[in-house]
This record gives sequence, structure tokens and C-alpha cells, in this order.
Amino acid sequence: MTLNGINLKNYKLGKLPVNFLLVASAFLCLFASVLYAFEWDWASAFTMWPPWCWAALGVLAGTLKNNYGWKKSGLPILIAWILFLGLFADETSYPIRLFRHHPTQSRKDSGLKNGVIRIVSINCSVGQERVAQEAKAWDPDIVLLQESPYISRMPSLAEEFFGKEGGWVCGHDTAILARGRCIDQGDEIERRSIHHTRAHVELQDGTALEVVSIHLIAPSLRYDLLYYQAWQECAGLDRERRKYLSELMSKLNSKNPEATVILGGDFNVPGYDGILSELKPRLHDSFREHGVGWGHTGLNEMPVIRVDQIWLSKDLKSIGCMAVRTVYSDHRMVVCDVMKLRK
Repeated sequence: MTLNGINLKNYKLGKLPVNFLLVASAFLCLFASVLYAFEWDWASAFTMWPPWCWAALGVLAGTLKNNYGWKKSGLPILIAWILFLGLFADETSYPIRLFRHHPTQSRKDSGLKNGVIRIVSINCSVGQERVAQEAKAWDPDIVLLQESPYISRMPSLAEEFFGKEGGWVCGHDTAILARGRCIDQGDEIERRSIHHTRAHVELQDGTALEVVSIHLIAPSLRYDLLYYQAWQECAGLDRERRKYLSELMSKLNSKNPEATVILGGDFNVPGYDGILSELKPRLHDSFREHGVGWGHTGLNEMPVIRVDQIWLSKDLKSIGCMAVRTVYSDHRMVVCDVMKLRK
């Protein structure tokens, strides 16, 4: 291999110690494994980046040390990086998810029977009504909106989706539309919140649900990880998100711990983030239960992170959850089919 006339196989990396890059790669693999395993809030500046970013950096270091190829001396470190990806990267399960049954726009073609609830979550990209209308083609029962259109548009949107029987609840930044009755469950503090809307939903078939549309604080993707300020800023944002989820779950649990719950929207953190432990054990991630396809939602043109998620209580089972490319939003929408389990 040559580059500008230089034979790379014979090119030496200056006066660096012979094994420096391999040692650095091994240390990075160990360091990253610990941080992704425990998902501490203080480490969010590091773990906000997808695991494959660090694997790519570690593998690159090894290939540079070995004159642009892996040799026997570096093979254990390469294997360690492969194991790291298998443990922590969502992308490694993609081949399995690829061959699962995909929900289709036509509920009939998807083989959905009575009792199956279809949920769509979509970020409306600064209140664009045309983004919300993209969800209509999927014939949902419940729509979770973030950066939702103005409250004055909600009645017409609900009617457009579900006819005269459509219900809606709208907050400052989030909204819920449903094929049935919606009753606002937020207290005075929640109604002033810009991060979620909560409603009691009674679908036309009589199914009763507690539904939350959520939009958490935006992340700070820092490249300057050698500076303490970067870690401090990201940790502060993660702690604030964790506190918010903890308070929200406390309200849900105190009101009716046995209620069926759907909580979804734009979490602004990846699906493995440690703050999501606040939702457990009552709720589980619908995509991890039965995800289909790629799954990442941000950003729409090149999705590399799954920030848009739908979480379900234990009496609901995901039978298909996938990310769908949108036309007008900067996020992909999430389409999830769920069924209620018999008690």
C-alpha cells in the first residue's frame, strides 16, 4: 500500500514505543467497557457517543501500530473489541432484527387482530403540522408528539386522524392524540412543564391506558473530552434528566401502580443510557423486546443513535417496533404494535 509515493508497509511511526498504540487500544477497550457497563451519569460525555465510535478508534490504533494490518501480537486486542461491540453496541443485533416481521402501513397487511394497539411517536421539528400528519399513514391508535404544533391545531388534528371520536391533550411542547377519549392527568406543575404531557386514555374498544409523551433536555455532544468542563456539563444534564424521570415515575406509581402505561417520545439519550433505569422495573423498552430493522432515529438522514423510544408496562407486549424514515422531520418516527397480556 502506498500513499503519495510512500510505502506504508515500510513506514515507521516516528519514535513512539513499539507497543504504545496497542497498549493505548487495550486501555481504551477496558475503560470503555467499564463505563458502558455501569453507565454512570458522570461518564455521559463519553457514553453519549455510540460504542462503535470508540471501537473504531481502538481498531485504528492497532492497525497503525501493525503497519496498517493486524498481526498476531494484536489479535487478542482485536478480539476484545469485537466482544465489546457484541456486549454494548445495538448494531450487532441488527442481522437478527432484519428478518423479523415488519409492521406495514396497512394494519390488515400487518396481520393485526383486534386488541392490538398501534403507537406512533414523532418529533414534529419545531411544531410543523405536516410532520405530525406523516403519522396518519400508519393508522395509529395513539400518537405521541414532541415539539408539537400549537394547541389551537390539536382539535383539527385529532379529527383528521380519528374522526369525531378522536381525543387529544396538549402541553407546551408535547401532545397526545388518541382513537378515543383523553383526559389530562397533569397537575399544575406538570401543566407548566415543557418536557412531558400525561393523559388517561380510553380507546374506543374500552382499553384504559395511562399515556405519557416526553421530550427530555437536549444533549451536549462534546468533542473536547480532555477538558473537565466537558464531563461536568454532560453529567449535569444527565442528572437533571434522571431527576425528571424519577419524579415522573413517582407520580405514575403513586396514583395507580397497577395501571397500564405507555411512555414514549424523544428522550435525547441512547437506549442504553443509565438514566433509563428510573423507568424500571415497571416499564420495559419495546424495541429491546421486539425491535425490527435498524432502529436508530437520530438523525433522520443518517441515524446513528436511538433517542426516540417507546416504553411499556409489564402487561403490554411489543410485537413489532421499528424506526421509519420521515420526510419533514429531523428524526425518524417510531411505529410500535403492542398487545395487552391477559392477567
